[in-house]
Amino acid sequence: MKLSQKSMFPVVCCYTQLSLMILTNIKTLLLLVDAASWGNAYPNAIVNCPDLVGKDDRLLEHGLDKIPLDVLRIDTIRIVLDILDEISVLFPSKHIHLGGDEVDKECWLHSALVQNFKNKHGHNWHKALHSKFLMNTANHLASQHGKNIILWDEALDLPALPANTKIQVWRWWLKGQFRRAHRKKFESISSVGYYLDYLNTNWQDMYDRTISPHATGGEACSWHEHADTATIEHRIFQRLPVVAERLWGNAKLNKNERTLPRLAWVICRLKKLRGLRVASVFPDYCPVTPATGQGYTMEKDSMVFEVNQ
Repeated sequence: MKLSQKSMFPVVCCYTQLSLMILTNIKTLLLLVDAASWGNAYPNAIVNCPDLVGKDDRLLEHGLDKIPLDVLRIDTIRIVLDILDEISVLFPSKHIHLGGDEVDKECWLHSALVQNFKNKHGHNWHKALHSKFLMNTANHLASQHGKNIILWDEALDLPALPANTKIQVWRWWLKGQFRRAHRKKFESISSVGYYLDYLNTNWQDMYDRTISPHATGGEACSWHEHADTATIEHRIFQRLPVVAERLWGNAKLNKNERTLPRLAWVICRLKKLRGLRVASVFPDYCPVTPATGQGYTMEKDSMVFEVNQ
């Protein structure tokens, strides 16, 4: 695909098909937002709106997020489906995340095809168009690859969604999103309070977070436009073990005097096993060189854990 050849990142930062095959879970593919980079490879696949991008009050970075795919062009649909076909072969997961949030309808209107669609569909034309694209894409994934889709909770505002869609709720300021999904007979996933790039959310807050009874599980997320190789591992992995314990552990497990030492042990183990650059959550010492993991053995690790219990 031209997307990998025209990436905004150097080749060394891009996954090859061979490296992707070692992964077992599909990662989020945002089709309708963050689409500006697609224009480097396929200029006709996106809708350009330089007037809106340049005037964005959160500067160019956020302005570029306004650029969507031109989803009424046949060539755009073919590109999207080709990418999804390739991903579906590489990843065995039965679910694929299509994003579906933060679509800018004003930028969409810079497309003549979209303008014509608006004239035919009235006030809620943008929801009808969004829904049409997702339905067609989801039907292709289901019929050709046996996959169901996951969408962000903004999708609950759309007029139609595939029956087996899962809704991932992230907007903590909107109450009742899990109930909305449940009423519409959609399973839901909670990311409320589990955004790892929100540095003001500490591990205690994540540990104490309760998940809606309507949610089937949760997922920690991290968006790192402002992170680099020096900071990204710390941002993710210092608090991720807390989320893992809450989602995979005993529901009756409460935070106590052993929780923090256990978290520190897991972080130290990650540093030893994988060489991750992660700071401790409290004054602690982890006897390992992070870059090499030198001196680590599973036997030593097990004995340390028994002592810390």
